[in-house]
Amino acid sequence: MKYCLFLIVCLVSVAMADVGFQSDEGPIFNPLTNKNYFYLEYLPEGYDLAENTDREYPLLLFLHGSGETGNTIDDLGEVKRHGPPKLIENGHNMTFSVGTINDSFIVISPQQKNGSGGWPGTVLIPIVEYLLNNYRIDPDRVYMTGLSMGGRGSWQTVVSKQNVDGGNYFASIAPIAGGGLQNGWGTTAAEMNVRVWNFCGDNDPSVSLFGCRRAAVEMQSNQANPSPIITVYETNSHAVSWQNAYRTDNSLHNPNLYQWLLLSAQDDLIFANNFE
Repeated sequence: MKYCLFLIVCLVSVAMADVGFQSDEGPIFNPLTNKNYFYLEYLPEGYDLAENTDREYPLLLFLHGSGETGNTIDDLGEVKRHGPPKLIENGHNMTFSVGTINDSFIVISPQQKNGSGGWPGTVLIPIVEYLLNNYRIDPDRVYMTGLSMGGRGSWQTVVSKQNVDGGNYFASIAPIAGGGLQNGWGTTAAEMNVRVWNFCGDNDPSVSLFGCRRAAVEMQSNQANPSPIITVYETNSHAVSWQNAYRTDNSLHNPNLYQWLLLSAQDDLIFANNFE
């Protein structure tokens, strides 16, 4: 299974590309930023089979860090350096089992522009709305994760005016090693009842532990339900947090991140002792 490269242009209806077909068709323009955005698309095996035409899939939206930005379709390869896009590039089919659940993710990895400085809701919410209108996505299983700038962007987007006004598109988020979080973000996230698994490094040279878990701790102070999960790795590396968090086995976490996304808030109570 391969990636498909698309150019996003908002509010234009286009035909879906075949699974594994690489194309820059279907241009969508984002009117909130007045820009076009490219992204990597991964569709589960069997997505285009006739027997699956009524099946809806969970969506995993991945936000890259500041080192993977780009302005043209030729820059998209940078997004494959880390996280789910790297896993897919190495052959993972993004299918996971936990309990009685066995499911596959649609994975969408947009690329932010050079010099953008972050992932505001003005960029991502129009993309999410387009994806919901053009892919067979279960609207109750829209998940977002990101690393470094993308970790901050996960918080930034979920508490954005565009997402709040839309009634919250995200069932769960998994921010990793993101800093620069603002006071009040955790309060807003708590009010939205979004599930959060926050990953940080205790001695990350790029992001302080206080900064990384600031919003999640604020959620806890606001008695968020469900309560956010905060995992702190012993490391003096920025990258180890996402290298650990995005593991697909259960050597560090049971359930792992992907299995956790497929579970519900009620299941978190069952596995409460497994999160560190």
